[in-house]
Amino acid sequence: MRLFEELENRGLKPNIVTYNTVINHICKSNNVDEAKELFDSLPSKESQPDTQTFTLMINGLITKGMLKKSEDLFTKMVENGLTPDDITYNTMV
Repeated sequence: MRLFEELENRGLKPNIVTYNTVINHICKSNNVDEAKELFDSLPSKESQPDTQTFTLMINGLITKGMLKKSEDLFTKMVENGLTPDDITYNTMV
């Protein structure tokens, strides 16, 4: 995470692929709350979550047993006009 912060401090603008990589890493490190904070901050960083971003975050929430939050995030994904893919649906099952 420090490397990611260093990129921002140097004025480098990460793209959504970079954010997805970081969110995935944070979730796999069992820090879902930290990943959710980053996810929630994306619009302020002028970056919009894509289907993969939502799927990574949903998976992280499910892994931590936060089923209601994962369902809410799935609903938000659809409301934002994103189409869930096979991976999203498999994650929700």
